Amino acid sequence: WRQGMFTSHTVAEFVINYAHELGKPVTNLQLQKLLYYIQGFYLALYDEPLFSDKIQAMEHGPVVYDAYRRFSDYKKQPIKKQDTGDFSGISSKGKNHERTVMGKYIIFHPWDLRELSHNEAPWLSHPEMWQEIPNDFLKDFFLPRLGVLQSKEAIEKARSYISEKY
Repeated sequence: WRQGMFTSHTVAEFVINYAHELGKPVTNLQLQKLLYYIQGFYLALYDEPLFSDKIQAMEHGPVVYDAYRRFSDYKKQPIKKQDTGDFSGISSKGKNHERTVMGKYIIFHPWDLRELSHNEAPWLSHPEMWQEIPNDFLKDFFLPRLGVLQSKEAIEKARSYISEKY
């Protein structure tokens, strides 16, 4: 993978700790959906993945398996703040992106996030368990949805996409 790309563990730890800062600790189910939305929107905005791990279709929606397995002991309980995370390597662009996506999706109950992802093409188009959802597929799905993020950069990219497409 390219220099500067992170594993899902680093991004997951940042997400978990930021959720604690917001007073909204996340479960593993929430974490998996947040990683899915973070990666999908990042691909759409920057044409490159934020983390190297692949996203797979699983029973409860898209999952980053290595991150899922790492935090699986928590089951349905909120994941405790991670003391091991050194986030100095994550660019301010990456951190701001994660915060922006979390600002939109952390308000949802874990099962609502599951339902959202279950009604989206990346999961619907990959019905086999363990099937990888390719980054290109994620990018194509999230590009026309960038306006959801409401950031100036996302709105400009969405407008550009729409004007090219139509």
